[in-house]
Amino acid sequence: MATSGLPKSGSGPIRPLSKPPSRNQSFQRTPSRRVYFSEVDTENQTHREMPPKQEVYWESTDDKKESRGFRLCCAWSCLIGGSVVLVLLLLGVLLMSFLQGALPEFRIMSLTINKLDVVTKDQTTLLTSDVQVVINATNNNGRYELSYGALTVDVSSQNVALGMGDVEPFKQEAHKMSELRIKAAVKKAAVDGDAANGLEWNFKQKQVPIDVAVRGKISIKFKEGRELNELPLVVLCSNLDQNEIDRGNQPKCRVRMFTFL
Repeated sequence: MATSGLPKSGSGPIRPLSKPPSRNQSFQRTPSRRVYFSEVDTENQTHREMPPKQEVYWESTDDKKESRGFRLCCAWSCLIGGSVVLVLLLLGVLLMSFLQGALPEFRIMSLTINKLDVVTKDQTTLLTSDVQVVINATNNNGRYELSYGALTVDVSSQNVALGMGDVEPFKQEAHKMSELRIKAAVKKAAVDGDAANGLEWNFKQKQVPIDVAVRGKISIKFKEGRELNELPLVVLCSNLDQNEIDRGNQPKCRVRMFTFL
């Protein structure tokens, strides 16, 4: 039985064994290629390799001149417009001051409450009153004449209407005084119950505060022939005390062209 691992006879020539390497060759190494790997921050590398785009705007010299001219034009327009408004305001203030000085003087000469009755009927409070007021209107200026249109006079006490009167149109020469007699009355007018009861109590105590308001139009005629026609006139006589007037005091009323002045 043939031994395993040995070549059979007749299989072919036996190849000679290779010669072992010499000592010098054993210490010689075949040169090899070495590859190194390093980690690179791709994000930073991309940032370095691709700088941000910069947009360049070009402005011509003509555009700069036009922009500067536009700003100067706006500045001058604002300055001129502000100056015009300031001049108009100044002229308006001077005119109002002049007209205010041309208005007459109004004083209360007498105040008489002839009647004041309060009755309650069917849960309704009714007021009947009769008031007489004498007012002196004085033109203190010597340069012009005053012409009054029809005047309306409202008499009240603590927001309770006591009546309304009228004054016919009249003229007033320079340094002249005119006496205006007004009669105001109401008859069975429905009013607030609490206010009417308080008014009746004040009447019995002779302590009724009275408010008189005169409204209408006034014209100013200068000696040179010029005129300012139908200017508004508002005369307010507030919180009048009948006892003080009976003692001879003549309260001065506020005379305005407009209520807000």
